[in-house]
Amino acid sequence: KTITFEEPADYMYGTAEATRSNPNAAFTFTHKMSELSFTVTDASSTNSSSARTWTRADGDDAGSTTTPSTITLHDVVIGGTFDTSNGTVTAGSTKGDLTINFTPGSKVSFILPPQTFLNGFAVSVNYNGKTYGGTISLDKTIEGNDIQYGLTINKDNQQQALTVSSQTITGWTAVNKGNQDLEEKEAENVLEIGDFLLNDG
Repeated sequence: KTITFEEPADYMYGTAEATRSNPNAAFTFTHKMSELSFTVTDASSTNSSSARTWTRADGDDAGSTTTPSTITLHDVVIGGTFDTSNGTVTAGSTKGDLTINFTPGSKVSFILPPQTFLNGFAVSVNYNGKTYGGTISLDKTIEGNDIQYGLTINKDNQQQALTVSSQTITGWTAVNKGNQDLEEKEAENVLEIGDFLLNDG
């Protein structure tokens, strides 16, 4: 069966083998989607190094400090299909923006179908009522991998800027759902020439 999705979810796939002598099937599931993770820090409250500087995406008007802090990925593929027979995820053509709230210093993650980017993808951060943005240079996301970035908000010389650290790629940990007991089934009777079928079966 093929599942068509318009918004990403963490699809997993696992197989197991059971025999008559060993009927307990231990399924090990792996992530079939990809993950992009970000940790945002404020340079005014911690020391952080940077690899690339981004400029503000908006004007310098001040906003409310009670505005939720968010990260948005822009124009990324969010739809696709998941083939439950073999665990294959295929990115579709549906694109959109994904937004998630964050707390400075804590990692947050986006789930995406594995996909390629022609010129990276745009990201924006809303923090203390101000918006920062730029483009991350990434050629593709990878099935089962978590690609991690650190983002730092800088306020040097009254200039608002955002920096991104080098990416780190890790694999998700396989999830073992334990043993699934399978009952032995009687083989179906197949009649052949010469066989007799009795009234009681």
